[in-house]
Amino acid sequence: MKRHGPLVPMRDYERIFRVIDAVLASEGARPEVACTYFAIAGAALLTKYYNKKATPVAGSAFFRVDDPSSTVLAMSEIDGDEAKSSTKAFHFWVECDGYVLDFQAPLFREALTQRGSLLQLPRLMFQKPIEQMAAHFRDLRKEGEFFLVPNKALTLELYSDFSALDANRDIVEIISEWFQRPPKSIAPKIKIANQHGQIKDVPLRSISIAGAW
Repeated sequence: MKRHGPLVPMRDYERIFRVIDAVLASEGARPEVACTYFAIAGAALLTKYYNKKATPVAGSAFFRVDDPSSTVLAMSEIDGDEAKSSTKAFHFWVECDGYVLDFQAPLFREALTQRGSLLQLPRLMFQKPIEQMAAHFRDLRKEGEFFLVPNKALTLELYSDFSALDANRDIVEIISEWFQRPPKSIAPKIKIANQHGQIKDVPLRSISIAGAW
């Protein structure tokens, strides 16, 4: 039987996004370019709190994000009609139960801004059945359409490099401990100690999601 509706309710998706975003921002990272953290931490939360077999996947990614301007956000190298990913041009997303989830999608506005775009995209959720993927990155005709090319070797390389750093593993653990699955309440802020033992408050940022692609 095919699932109707999203794999993860919008409220849950938003909370996953906000917790990851807050911890990354507190560490001085730029969440709009930290897709690896969103994918690996997001997959960890789906596994721990939702009993899902969630897998972070790296490769080439294309998202049609705005029809009036015909804007496609591309994270890939393009060689003619072929999409190629590398350590310099890639995106990380989550695959789970036949769905693609991108927990960084609410920050696609900032991803475009860093490329010089003035387009003010709404904050939207992205999770869609993989079977809805377009046949080619040149076939993206409507907002919300997408094209992905997984790169297994690159995924293994990036995941290995990420996991090799204690700081990265600590960040994922902090995210996992802070998160609570709705309808449980979640602390609006937590305290995090740095490597020098200094304590700082980390609040959830006031970024809310307006809908879905």
